[in-house]
Parts: sequence; structure tokens; C-alpha cells
Amino acid sequence: MDLLARVRRICHSLPEVTERGDDTIAFSVHGRGFAVFWPDWFSDPRPSVWCKAPPGVQEELIEADPERFFRPAWHSRFGWIGVRLEPPPAPDDWSELTAMLETAYRLVAPKKLTRQPPPRE
Repeated sequence: MDLLARVRRICHSLPEVTERGDDTIAFSVHGRGFAVFWPDWFSDPRPSVWCKAPPGVQEELIEADPERFFRPAWHSRFGWIGVRLEPPPAPDDWSELTAMLETAYRLVAPKKLTRQPPPRE
């Protein structure tokens, strides 16, 4: 399964998620963005996902693994975190990315949608 298909599957497992875009895909719920898939970036050709994160998580993840995590342009001042997807994530890393996307979703989704547990990939 390609990287975008896998990210799509994770995001669309969450209630009422929509997406827009052609190459760069933005995921949102009720008009509030929580994640973006980038097939490449101007200064870094590796595919990545940018997602909303709770306060303090951005710094913690970048400090722990700066090769994998980064401050995404435009969104970093809002606490978003970038996750490089190349080399392809190991199975444990996909579990971590799934949890990150679920958290990002819960940060912006209406409370009525976050009361139900999300289905697991």
C-alpha cells in the first residue's frame, strides 16, 4: 500500500473527515484542518505528514528524533509537527502515526464526535 493510501485510510477511519487537494492532501473535520499529506516539500523531497499536536509535543518529538520529526513551515507556530515518511515507517511507527493523527483529529473535532473511540487500522 502506498503512503498516501495508508494515511488516507487512517484519517478516513475517523468520523466525518473530509479531504481536499490533488497532490497535497489536507484532512479536516467540520472545516477544521488536522493533518496534511505532502508527497514532497520544496527543501525536502521526502513525503511527510503534518498534523496538529498538543502543546509541548512538537519540541519533545523533534528533540527525541530530529531525523524523523520537524517543524513544518507555516504551521509550526501553531504547534503542528511534521513526520517524515521516508524511509517508510516500521509497523510500530505506523501505530505511533495513527495515534498522532487520532490526537490531531480530537484537538479540532466537535466533542460529540470525539466521544466514540476511533476504529483501529
